[in-house]
Amino acid sequence: MKKKTKIISLVSAVLCISSIVATVVYAKTDLSVRNIFQTGGVDIAIVDENSDTPITVTPDMYIEQEKTIVNKGADCYIRAKLTCDNTAIIKNLDVSENWKLYPDGYYYYQNSLKSGKSVNFYNGIKVTSDMSNDMAGMTVNCETIADAIQSDNFVPDWNNPVSAWGNVEIKKLNKSSSSTVSQATQIRPLTITYDGNSNQFISDSENFFENISMLMPGGTYTDTININNTSSENINLYFQQVIRTPSALYDKITFNIMSDNQTVYNGTMGNLGNITLATVPANGNSSVTFSMSMANDIDNQYAFTDNAVEWIFQTEDKPEKTTSTGTPEKTTSTGTPEKTTTISTPEKSTTNGTPEKIRTSGEPMTTGSNSMNVLIAMLVLSAITIVITLRRGRKNEK
Repeated sequence: MKKKTKIISLVSAVLCISSIVATVVYAKTDLSVRNIFQTGGVDIAIVDENSDTPITVTPDMYIEQEKTIVNKGADCYIRAKLTCDNTAIIKNLDVSENWKLYPDGYYYYQNSLKSGKSVNFYNGIKVTSDMSNDMAGMTVNCETIADAIQSDNFVPDWNNPVSAWGNVEIKKLNKSSSSTVSQATQIRPLTITYDGNSNQFISDSENFFENISMLMPGGTYTDTININNTSSENINLYFQQVIRTPSALYDKITFNIMSDNQTVYNGTMGNLGNITLATVPANGNSSVTFSMSMANDIDNQYAFTDNAVEWIFQTEDKPEKTTSTGTPEKTTSTGTPEKTTTISTPEKSTTNGTPEKIRTSGEPMTTGSNSMNVLIAMLVLSAITIVITLRRGRKNEK
């Protein structure tokens, strides 16, 4: 009976080894962040109590008619003029303060008009006193026209002898902002932490564009993401962008990414795909700075739009070996296993440093497992051989 007990113990040990090796848990090693940014635009409206209706005029008449311009979009400069089908009857406009008449016929407001604010253009029209008899009692049709241009990235030339705005092209806006332009109320740092205890990424923000109030033509926005690594090993951090709201706008935005002062991407936002972002040292940190610049010639069709891109951060999976009961190995105070076994190495990278394939969370590793399976098979066969040999020996004894 002693021999039988030893045989059973040997077979049990082999099965126990097989159970331990087969149970491997993979921690989640990717982070997905949905980023949303808005494009701004200029949007003004003319408000008055009296509409531009025909006026019956008499010599030296003063027509009370207040015109107010409201800014419903981004901060902007404005200009305005009054056009009539008979300009000879108008002596002058009773223009409010900070308006200046230029030879192009426009009155230019000398200050930037802030979002949500309004300014009075004029309070009335003064009719000339030297009207001819055939003009007396005639009806005149007048119209107030106003233009706006963003104040961000634009500076009027107040000394220009013809026009303070130069030769800028003014296009009609076919859509309006749904509300007052939003503004960032708090600028806070962006941080990603790779936690060595759980092998997981932790982010302090659900939107890495939260510090952007509004992106305007010709504007540049820059921000920095701080990356912390609390594990005892260096991690290679990979980056992928997925556009969630397709638009030709992304090809008009220049995007630059710098990792620890080294440029890792410089091109359009539309072409930003998979890149190697950084190697973050064990128990250390790195910084990634990104900037986005919108072209100056952005058309009004891209004004007041919501745009969404998803940023995915990934690193190699870190396996955690467990016992047959599913409990992890005993760890030290730093959270790392007392004894670890190297199971696989990162996959081969392409010329641009991007892995040929990044495994999804939970995908089993195969490198190194074949030799272990062979070893287990040999032990099982050896045990079976011993059992058969001993049984034959007992039969021979009988």
